[in-house]
Amino acid sequence: MLRHPLDPSSSGGRSALVIAHPGHELAVHGWMEIARPHVFVLTDGSGAGSVPRLGSTSKVLQAAGATPGSVFGRMPEQAVYRALIGKDTGIFTALAEELAEALIKGGFDRVYGDMEEGFNPVHDTWRMVLDAAVAIVKRKTGHQLENYDFSLFRRQDTFHSAGQQGARVELESEAFMRKLKVARAYPELAPEVLAATEGIVDNPILNDPKIRDQVKKILGSLGLDAFRVEYFRRLPSTKLLQQALDSDRPFYEAYGELLVAAGQYRGVLRRDLHLAPVAEALRCVAEAKGPASTAEES
Repeated sequence: MLRHPLDPSSSGGRSALVIAHPGHELAVHGWMEIARPHVFVLTDGSGAGSVPRLGSTSKVLQAAGATPGSVFGRMPEQAVYRALIGKDTGIFTALAEELAEALIKGGFDRVYGDMEEGFNPVHDTWRMVLDAAVAIVKRKTGHQLENYDFSLFRRQDTFHSAGQQGARVELESEAFMRKLKVARAYPELAPEVLAATEGIVDNPILNDPKIRDQVKKILGSLGLDAFRVEYFRRLPSTKLLQQALDSDRPFYEAYGELLVAAGQYRGVLRRDLHLAPVAEALRCVAEAKGPASTAEES
């Protein structure tokens, strides 16, 4: 295993992996085998009409020596969407408080989680919850957790080559082959793994002309070799609702519009309408202020 000098696995300490959905651990499987983190997962992986996939993730964690955290498949994905649409910010502030307490009690030094990429609103929301939890830990204990994120939709080595401060793990052949084997054996994510590693998309909506160029841009940078390097960006400070895309409009809004047009969903989640109230509520909790008012109350 080749390590960057800032590789978190080389300097001791307890690590927590905080991810939105079961299966995200596959993106950092090589690091996970080294760090053996406690893993916190927001949803059970059940999308619209699909079955939970916590069982598959539990097997992956056990084989890698990782441990499920106290928040592990807490909500069905649809419940998260309902909370966002209903602007039920209390669900997310309570999760931030709970996660902060778990990080304090567990004596963790570092946390790693999904990057806010504008690709999936649940991913971005959970990143905001994690950032708020890190801020709560600092406020309550004075301890500044090292806070890292990693990409699910872009080559992770591009962040290292761009000079981003962080931690890099380059997998040797055996670790790389184990990672691919584990990913290919994860039954519920077979289409996603095929798309990421081979560029084969079996989803007519993703081939729609309105978003096809964006999808090609994402998948075109991937391929098997993209998963040999795992890179974690070090976040210098808590930044809620940070927009990481070049465009002002998140991908999930355009994709949501297509799903609504296809009759699969009733409405579209909007960053400014649905995620911004959560961000403001989390800011208040992180700074120990009073509850933020919702758009309807203001």
